[in-house]
This record gives sequence, structure tokens and C-alpha cells, in this order.
Amino acid sequence: MFHSVANSGGPQPYKLLRSVLVSGPTVFDSITPSSTPGPGRLSFRPRRERFVWRNLVGLDVDLLWRDGDVNRIEPLVDNVVFADIAEDPFIRYATPEFIKVFRLSQLIGEYLMHYVEMMADRMRRAEERRARDERNFRENMEESRDRHEGEIKLLHEKGRTMAEEIRLLKDHSENLSEKGNVLMKDHERLD
Repeated sequence: MFHSVANSGGPQPYKLLRSVLVSGPTVFDSITPSSTPGPGRLSFRPRRERFVWRNLVGLDVDLLWRDGDVNRIEPLVDNVVFADIAEDPFIRYATPEFIKVFRLSQLIGEYLMHYVEMMADRMRRAEERRARDERNFRENMEESRDRHEGEIKLLHEKGRTMAEEIRLLKDHSENLSEKGNVLMKDHERLD
């Protein structure tokens, strides 16, 4: 529930808003797209969009909480995260603490959106690496199989050639043995 500070005897709403959001540099002024991103840093988008209240009218947050209905939350994310609440006329009813918490929740929301995109990108790159590695593995296996099949074929051919040579040597040996026997018989007859 919003509390009006207009009748509280404190500063006027627009002066309070100016003191909270506009006076001097704030942490939000230093976090712009021109900031240098790096490890542990994020370039937050500037808040330039108008807050669209009609998207929130009739929204039952307790029901969303209970049901976990992300399909109803997703269309609201950009409106809440990137809206410039400093320009919203209803902000005059909010306390400085609420404004600070709301702006912090916007930064947290943007950080979470960034994190999800970063993780999706990492998963995409990991899947690409896995697919490339699997493709390389299959190609290497096919090349290896082809090379080994060729080597095995050569070994089989060598084996057949050696078997043929052994058969020829055996035949030649048997032939020589027979000739030796014939010669021995001839030599015995001559003696």
C-alpha cells in the first residue's frame, strides 16, 4: 500500500522525489550503458520506459505466488524492470525507502535477466562444443577404422602371400627331398 507523504508535514512530494532521485550523482547515474563492463560488472540499461499501470490493475499477486504462473509474469517483466519510476506521477505517494527498494529490485531483475541470458549462451556454446567434439570423434573413428581396415587388409594379403610362399617352400622342400632320395638311390646303385 502506498502512503502519501504530502500531508505528513514533511517535505513536499516532488521535493522529496528530487532529493531522492535527482540530487547529485547517485549509484544509478554511474551505472549506464557507457559504464565499462568487466568481471563482476554489468552495464545496466537506463530506465526510460513509462510504467504501464493498466498491466497491473486486477493482478492478484498472491494467486501468482501460489500458482507460480510464469506465463502471467513474463509479459510484466520489461514493464517493471525498465520503467522510469522517477517520471511516474504516482510515485509521489511512495516513501524514499520504497523507491530505493523498488529501484534495487529493478536492478536485481535486470541482473537476473542478464544471468539467464548468460547461462543460455553458455549452454548454447557448450552444446556447440559437444556437437563439434562428437562430430570430430566420429570422423576420427571413421578415419581410424578406415586406416585400420586398410592395414588389416594389407596384413591379410601379406598373410596369404606368406602362406603361399610357405606352401611353395614346402612343395619345393618336398620336391628337393624327393630329388635327394632319388639321388641317394642312384648313388647307392652306383656304388
